[in-house]
Amino acid sequence: MAALYGGVEGGGTRSKVLLLSENGQILSEADGLSTNHWLIGTDKCVERINEMVNMAKQKAGVDPLVPLRSLWEAAALCGPLSTLSPHAFSPGGIVLIAGTGSNCRLINPDGSESGCGGWGHMMGDEGSAYWIAHQAVKIVFDSIDNLEAAPHDIGYVKQAMFNYFQVPDRLGILTHLYRDFDKSRFAGFCQKIAEGAQQGDPLSRYIFRKAGEMLGRHIVAVLPEIDPVLFQGKLGLPIVCVGSVWKSWELLKEGFLLALTQGRELQAQNSFSSFTLMKLRYSSALGGASLGARHIGYHLPMDYSINAAAFYSHTF
Repeated sequence: MAALYGGVEGGGTRSKVLLLSENGQILSEADGLSTNHWLIGTDKCVERINEMVNMAKQKAGVDPLVPLRSLWEAAALCGPLSTLSPHAFSPGGIVLIAGTGSNCRLINPDGSESGCGGWGHMMGDEGSAYWIAHQAVKIVFDSIDNLEAAPHDIGYVKQAMFNYFQVPDRLGILTHLYRDFDKSRFAGFCQKIAEGAQQGDPLSRYIFRKAGEMLGRHIVAVLPEIDPVLFQGKLGLPIVCVGSVWKSWELLKEGFLLALTQGRELQAQNSFSSFTLMKLRYSSALGGASLGARHIGYHLPMDYSINAAAFYSHTF
């Protein structure tokens, strides 16, 4: 039996396992629930990964007793960047995650790293699906309480909130915030705000614009640590965008560009003259598989040039 290599993309809502052959071909994939060990505990995390591996083996027609040569979970930074480069991430770049939660990680050509965020919903997650959902609910609560005036009419968001959580009033929301709190379920309300924004609801559009600004500020936060060589490639600063919130790029765009323009000027970063946003064509579990193989001394052959696609470029 040929050697098998596995990679895991762990997420706050959904996860994925890829199985690869020794020639770098994807044999199968399997989806599962959250594998964030901070949310579900280590034992549950291992159990879910094992379930996905067995499912992927079944899809690939592999004996479930055949062991994998390696299995590696794609870390927030290493997974996406290793999907793009075979050489220990050289020349480097930024990964900006905006899924259930958010996180920003920079790696320079010399291997030095820096980051902003990644601290979870109690301390951060700005610009994420959870943050967008929380902002929407908070604005409605504060408006009704007369604590703080909403920037726009709350009508659409309030009704969408009651419908999504299937409650008749604000008191019912407390169950979802406390006794039955489920981060991924709560973050799912972001989808309704996205729908409202696409339909032209001013408050929904405002919230997404603010989310874009917060995500842009993550990039600004790591600007002082970036090796200037990363500004000089044909793509400018490469930013890999991971997570479902990026599907609403057009709603994030105004705030994102505002934050980067202001931050660039405040930090007098004239060498930061352009950037390119990229999405992975394949799950970052592919990068996890590559890292796992490399860890045991094997380099999986891959065509790295096809693993990502640029979706937006900007020059200041």
